[in-house]
Amino acid sequence: MKNRADFQVQVSNLIEASVATKKAMLGDAQIVATIAKVCELLVNALSQGNKILLFGNGGSAADAQHLAAELVGRFAFDRPALPALSLSVNTSCLTAIFSTAKKMGLHTIALTGKTGGKLRGSVDHCVCVPSDETPRIQECHGLIGHILSELVEHAIFDHPGSRPKFPGRRK
Repeated sequence: MKNRADFQVQVSNLIEASVATKKAMLGDAQIVATIAKVCELLVNALSQGNKILLFGNGGSAADAQHLAAELVGRFAFDRPALPALSLSVNTSCLTAIFSTAKKMGLHTIALTGKTGGKLRGSVDHCVCVPSDETPRIQECHGLIGHILSELVEHAIFDHPGSRPKFPGRRK
């Protein structure tokens, strides 16, 4: 049976692994640039009165719902809702979404692991977390979602209680 000291070492090692993956992301100029581009695309879409559609499979479905909730609800301060919808709650639509999105001229973005897999070639922008370990990838996806939420929220709203910077939305 393991004791507390054994678990403390393991906890420290897992935190170090998470931090190392995040440092690898920070040190990769392409990843940082892609996240910044995604933020720009989201702000531009919202500024033009469009909505953000999110989806994922498995744990990524939960990530999509989380990000949609951050945008619709509030993230850093009280403000009106931003139009975002998680399509993951309707799993029957997931198989055809990428090809349909392309045909409609929508910007497609994926958050993946190190290689990006088959999805990398199917989207316009792919943020590939530099890890093959699912827990580290998911931790970074959560960080990326929070970065996007915070930057979009601050770009759209000047300050808490301000009017949105895009047409057709009411306070």
